[in-house]
Amino acid sequence: MTSRVFLFLFFLVSSSHSKQVHLSLGSEITRIIPDQAGGFFLAGLADDAAQLGLEAKAEPLSFVAHLDGNLKIKHLKTFPRTFISPARLAKSPKGLLVGGTHKRPDDAWKKSNAVVMALSPDLQSILWERIGGPNQDKVTGLAVSKTGVPFFTGGTRGRNMAAYVMKCAADGSDLLWTEAHRDWCLDLHHNDPQLNREGQYWHYYKIDKDNGGHDYDGEGKWGKVRFYLKGMRIGGQTLILPDGDLVVSGTNQYDFREGKNKSFPAFDYFLARYSPGGKLRWSTNLYVPGDSVHTPDQKAIDLAYDAKNDQLLCLVKQHGSNVYRFKGDLYGDTGNLMISWVGRVSAKTGKIDKGWYFQTSRQGKYNEKGGPQSPPYPKLTGNSLKSLLVDAEGRTWLCGSAGPKMWTTANALQPWPEDQNGGSQPCLVVLEPDHKTVSYATTHPTGGTWNSLAFWDQQKAIILVGKGTPDDTKMPSTPLPSSQAGATGLLLVQERP
Repeated sequence: MTSRVFLFLFFLVSSSHSKQVHLSLGSEITRIIPDQAGGFFLAGLADDAAQLGLEAKAEPLSFVAHLDGNLKIKHLKTFPRTFISPARLAKSPKGLLVGGTHKRPDDAWKKSNAVVMALSPDLQSILWERIGGPNQDKVTGLAVSKTGVPFFTGGTRGRNMAAYVMKCAADGSDLLWTEAHRDWCLDLHHNDPQLNREGQYWHYYKIDKDNGGHDYDGEGKWGKVRFYLKGMRIGGQTLILPDGDLVVSGTNQYDFREGKNKSFPAFDYFLARYSPGGKLRWSTNLYVPGDSVHTPDQKAIDLAYDAKNDQLLCLVKQHGSNVYRFKGDLYGDTGNLMISWVGRVSAKTGKIDKGWYFQTSRQGKYNEKGGPQSPPYPKLTGNSLKSLLVDAEGRTWLCGSAGPKMWTTANALQPWPEDQNGGSQPCLVVLEPDHKTVSYATTHPTGGTWNSLAFWDQQKAIILVGKGTPDDTKMPSTPLPSSQAGATGLLLVQERP
């Protein structure tokens, strides 16, 4: 089977690109991680059991699968969608951890929609499961320390509710935070004493507007603003550094008001580093001196660690704004859109180093580096990068969906379809450590999106998962034997450029 997959992957077609292989499974694949033994774990959704190769039954399901080193399904476990909708995976010493959301009717599960469960190595047994913190809506971040301790976080079910990072012992039992304000959780709410110290995250928003508070638009006509904090509304991610420290991201919701004008809602990014016991090392909203309010919205999407440069890679969505932005060049009219941004942040200090915007222009006119170009003044389109990885050289690999008409490199698998002026397409982008050079950018015209990606080192390939339908007229691809008819959950293997 290994040689068969190898031949699939490196079979040359007339375009001189490798022919791709794909696996169609379920209605959507939400996550992929390596199993540390040459295979992979998948999580996803299915609208019918037949999409998983089981007896047809029109019932919404969730699934977790284990693929061997030949991408053959080794183990498969299904759940009713109300039991868990999986969003995050993490390998544990005793099997696999799955984090997501639930809709169980039992009274014991009503205080939170978040859930984490531990599965046996064959995925068939639930070793333990835990409900999330009070009013958490779903698990958006899940990581396991070298000692097997799971850490997880999520957003809240409403405004003014507290958000947390939770942890437990390797067997699922309670584990206390010995250096945090509370012993049962790492509190991220705006009343947490650590985050309110001078120079830390929440203190920034509590500077009185008459004593050095923040100006809405810098040199513009608007003046100082007052913030009305609503808490860490949108869940972020968790990451364990080599020394055991924890990094957590999130999204703070607030209203702000300038003078006697009406108030406006906005969201700011949150990033912090803690000891394993919960002692705060640093925290930041990635504002730089002279910044005005980062209005209107930002949203934490993914987080990775660059070991070569000791930096954090932060993937964030930025709501369209032609005035207030993250660090980085952005050229064109963003309008009322969401666009993706990636920042490089020192893991040691929390200081931002570089920022890069994923810019897609409706006119399709770019310079040699992929930057939108005039004339006319570019009208940017919305895009949504959803996951990132960092390789040993410090390059950032990003996947998600691109808007019209995405710039692609000369060696792209497929350029943006010439006849497509709207909608989106899945994409893969490779950003060099200088955070300026895009060394590879391609679309995958399947009509869907990518949710997650993983390196397949044995085959020098990249694996992308999400949803879509392969079309040989636009992107040659050979189905793997485990593919299921009618499935729109998609796993695609592409040779690493």
